[in-house]
Amino acid sequence: MWHRLLCTAILSVGIALLGDSASAAPIKLSPEQMRIAANTALQSGDPQAALTLAEALLQRDPNDLKALLLQARAARDLSRFETARTSARRAWSLSATREERYASALVMAQALSSGGHKTRAQLWLRRAAQNAPNAALKALAVRDFGYVRATNPLATHLRFSISPSSNINNGSKSDTLVIGGLAFDLSGDARALSGLEYRFGGDLTWRKRLGADQVLRLGASFDGRSYTLSGAAKAQAPDARAADYRFFDLEFSLGSSKLAPSGQKITDVDLVAGQNWYGGAALTRYLRASFGQRFKISPRTRLNYRLSAERQWRLDKEIHSASVLTLSGGGQQALGRGAQLGWTLGLRNTSSGSATIGHKAVFAGLRYLPRARLAGAKMEWSLDLEKRDYDKRNFGILRQDRRLSAGLTLFFQDVEYFGFAPAITFSASRNSSNISLYENDGFSMNLGLRSAF
Repeated sequence: MWHRLLCTAILSVGIALLGDSASAAPIKLSPEQMRIAANTALQSGDPQAALTLAEALLQRDPNDLKALLLQARAARDLSRFETARTSARRAWSLSATREERYASALVMAQALSSGGHKTRAQLWLRRAAQNAPNAALKALAVRDFGYVRATNPLATHLRFSISPSSNINNGSKSDTLVIGGLAFDLSGDARALSGLEYRFGGDLTWRKRLGADQVLRLGASFDGRSYTLSGAAKAQAPDARAADYRFFDLEFSLGSSKLAPSGQKITDVDLVAGQNWYGGAALTRYLRASFGQRFKISPRTRLNYRLSAERQWRLDKEIHSASVLTLSGGGQQALGRGAQLGWTLGLRNTSSGSATIGHKAVFAGLRYLPRARLAGAKMEWSLDLEKRDYDKRNFGILRQDRRLSAGLTLFFQDVEYFGFAPAITFSASRNSSNISLYENDGFSMNLGLRSAF
């Protein structure tokens, strides 16, 4: 069998090199010459000849790594994707060096992508990038990753972080509540409790093109937070349990994005339904509809606005149910030398029968990404302000809150593993209120991972 394959391989190469002359003398090739001939056949667009040569080499030595890679590439070009994946997987198992692992992972990713398995291809491209023997080959894997991601109808994003926090329960910074000049002591669990926050979440989005200028989106997402109380928090509130503050949110979405004929405007329409749980008990069901547009004013400037309407049904106390209308706008401006500035402005009206829920709010935010790095990390500065005026009296007072929060994120993009790099966020917040119960401060340091490409 091997001899027949070898003869076929030699005949194929002979024809390719000498033409169709029947009088041509037989050509004998060494294994290395056969590998070179197979690669040449691939480059010249003759995957069948390359596959024949690779099969002959593998009959001689089933562990011929180069032949397996050639077989995988040729099978992929011939749309024999199962064969291509099997050969690439075998090559990966035999790879011993970074160069071999890089080549095997890249060929596997190509076979998967061409066969329609885009998400799995992205995972193998991360493997290729991780094992790249030099910067140029890594850049090639990253480039291919971007292409596969852009053509993948399914987008997946996972997130995890751990964060020490001075106020995991959004408790008051005061020990007392003053009403009408009288001071009342607050219980330990009504005051700020410190501890660790563990956050995990993910988004899954499926996209379908409806013509050249419109995309339909179906999505699902979840977000969870759990906690560990510090020793000081346990001493302050002996009856409090970390499980009391667990939070989980699950939502499903349907949306559409349409590009205007000018190419300068995108219109987004979204419908979101979800439910969240607090302390293990169902808390809120909600339905939200939104309409927004994004404008490309110039190559360096983009603006946007969004109008949303949301209905919240509270499952603990009906009086806490609410209707929320929000109008927001913002933009992004590319500054010189790679720096960026973003901003947001908005109004929100929350209607509710509860004095602790119904309010009107004005909010604003700034984001600044300088070109300069700190300790090799990319920086992102943030500043957010919010003014709330509540509709109903609480403790005989119309409550007024003013919230200020600031943050700094350091993204160590060059310290990555399989395309994921650490990000550290330092954030501080202060809520000032004319009711001392609602005054609080918070500081946290969040450690998480982001995709570096």
